[in-house]
Amino acid sequence: MNKPKCILTVDVEALTLRAPENHVDNLIYGRFGGEEWGIGRMMDIANKHQVKLTFFLDFAEAELYGEDIIQAGRYIVSRGHDLQIHCHYNLLEKQVRSRFPRAAESYYTWYEDEAVSEFLVDYCLEQYRKCTDSEPVIFRGGEYRIGEALLKKLREKKVAADASYNSIRPVEKPMNGQFIFENGLLELPVGVLPEKEGAASKVL
Repeated sequence: MNKPKCILTVDVEALTLRAPENHVDNLIYGRFGGEEWGIGRMMDIANKHQVKLTFFLDFAEAELYGEDIIQAGRYIVSRGHDLQIHCHYNLLEKQVRSRFPRAAESYYTWYEDEAVSEFLVDYCLEQYRKCTDSEPVIFRGGEYRIGEALLKKLREKKVAADASYNSIRPVEKPMNGQFIFENGLLELPVGVLPEKEGAASKVL
């Protein structure tokens, strides 16, 4: 009998607005008062239940924290859990502007530009390969934002799946389950379950 399957995912990020200092230590490793409550603790709990977690590491944060982000990726791999790609596009603004002076003012449209999208994917692939000899399987855009150009480049770069689709963010969309894009890229969306009829949905 086939059992339903799901992926337990964790976005690993240390955005500066979420802590006043020690961003990687506080927001990724959860280090407070001599204890750890972050990704290491999550993996300890998962290991007790013989579960593997999938961590989407925001590789764009290499622009903010350099080697600390790569070390976080290596740590995840060393613990035997799954490392995949996350990317908050706005963190690559300096790089994008220097390479594409005519890029749109808002990063919310970069993923509709093929040249910029290719740069974004290549950048993340380069950082990912510093962490492991394996190739990534899944990509997740920051703020659950994707576009046709980005999806095309993911497919061209042999990334098998996207996990940016969310039926309630940033706008409501019709699908709420796995599907395949026209270019053959698999979509593994964020799971959304309705709490009850007429009530707001819950994001898992």
